[in-house]
Amino acid sequence: MGSSAKRGCGGGGEVCRQSRTSAIIFRRSLDQGASFGPRTTLANPTSNGYFTIVRLAISSNIIHVLYPLTTYYNQSTNSFESRILYQRSFDNGATFETARILTVAPGWVGDVKLAISERRVFIVELDSTGVFLKTSTDAGATWSASLSIAVPGSGGFPSDPQIALSGNNTYIAWETGGCEDIIEQGTQCQIFFQRSTSGGMAWTKPVILSDTGAEMLLAASSNNVYLAWVELQGNMNVQLFFKASMNKGATFENKMALGGPGWNQLESIGTSKDNVYVVWTAASSPADAGLYVRHGTAT
Repeated sequence: MGSSAKRGCGGGGEVCRQSRTSAIIFRRSLDQGASFGPRTTLANPTSNGYFTIVRLAISSNIIHVLYPLTTYYNQSTNSFESRILYQRSFDNGATFETARILTVAPGWVGDVKLAISERRVFIVELDSTGVFLKTSTDAGATWSASLSIAVPGSGGFPSDPQIALSGNNTYIAWETGGCEDIIEQGTQCQIFFQRSTSGGMAWTKPVILSDTGAEMLLAASSNNVYLAWVELQGNMNVQLFFKASMNKGATFENKMALGGPGWNQLESIGTSKDNVYVVWTAASSPADAGLYVRHGTAT
């Protein structure tokens, strides 16, 4: 458990340089996965940079692919910048547009999230200067300027951004504080939440959903919003918690414990209509972890 790689390769120059030979490869199946077509190379290896993250999403028969490229401009001092590259396909992946640069950030890109609802596309980016949101309302043809969501402050550095969409509602959550590794370092952080009910045109003020959480996941369906996270409650006792909103994130119910005492690691959260599913591993210690699934229905 832990997220030591959340902030990218900023502190691991040798690891980054060893990874710079990676390429972005795409394959498609037109027969429900029975067979796959030839490989398509979307991005070739580069001699002075590396790819660390790839995101893919599909809506309205358009395939969207997003990936950061971090490039060294002074390898002797391990100085670099990152570019968010974006490509689309309008023919089920037979061909892709030429990659476009959506943003250029100093230093590393720790994470990017891609979320799509019909022709609205959202990108949440974590880089060395904070968390930012970029929006398109025309299926990725044009993009808004980056909107600052969270920046470093006295409370610590923002991390682990999440985004969830449901209809015209957009929800973003992130963490702030020392939450690099809850097990090894015993660190925890605040979980912030922000919402828009206008397709990302206007946003409410951020609210704190947990003062002692870490490694959270966010999901949404209909008018419901769900958040799951873990908290350190003693030596090797990491508890799993869950919180729900039934009114588009205006208010949340009290938190509910899902996992028992011991070591719990959140793995995934998903929704289908009014049903929500949470998957986690649990054990008396990390070495003995087993997989658990819990299903709930929104009422």
